Amino acid sequence: FLYNNELTSIVEHTFVNLPSLSYLDLSRNNISLIEEHALGNFTETSTLNLDSNPINCDCSIIPFWSWIIQRASIGTSAKCSDGTYVISLRSSELEKCNRK
Repeated sequence: FLYNNELTSIVEHTFVNLPSLSYLDLSRNNISLIEEHALGNFTETSTLNLDSNPINCDCSIIPFWSWIIQRASIGTSAKCSDGTYVISLRSSELEKCNRK
């Protein structure tokens, strides 16, 4: 339970080597960035609570978005700062990030 702690980002390797973690509550922080490799390969995690965080859904969201898509069994209600659910973002919307 790490809710309401004024966290602003989750940096690389923050939550790795925690295979038995079943619930992670990061709600009511100020998280706008979740870096690539910040979250491990949780095998037992069933819930990742990111409610009430202004997650930045620009090109920096791709690693976290991919992580969620690959782990559809993990329940999350993570929302972008504009209110869009991260899980509902489409790869076609993120294609612009690959353009130089």
